[in-house]
Amino acid sequence: MAKSKKPESSRLNLFYILQILSGYSDEEHPMSASEIRDKVNEEFGYLSSTGTVISLDTVKRTLEELTERIFPAGLNYNELLYRYGYCVSCLMKKDGAYRTYHAAEGSQAPKKYYYYENSLKTAELLTLWKSI
Repeated sequence: MAKSKKPESSRLNLFYILQILSGYSDEEHPMSASEIRDKVNEEFGYLSSTGTVISLDTVKRTLEELTERIFPAGLNYNELLYRYGYCVSCLMKKDGAYRTYHAAEGSQAPKKYYYYENSLKTAELLTLWKSI
């Protein structure tokens, strides 16, 4: 039996979200799922006859997959940055402030996301790592 492939739209949704997060978010400026949806539709809406490329539910589902399966809590983010060169981080609102979200908490509280990319090239990281 052949392995089923993810539909093209799933891969494009991930691309759209990562493009928006990498261009418009950082630790100081995280984005909510609705802000990401709005920005994706603003930037890529011309690709659709309706002007809507992605729904809020799709954004939330994709972000959940990114933060809980690809970049799960508990992993050392420095290791992820070394391995992949980037990571997507999630903050959850609790007691009036946003803090790092851990999937085990399972809260429905508002969440915001940001993209973090290592500004050093792999060769530079290796040189630094070996010199320490």
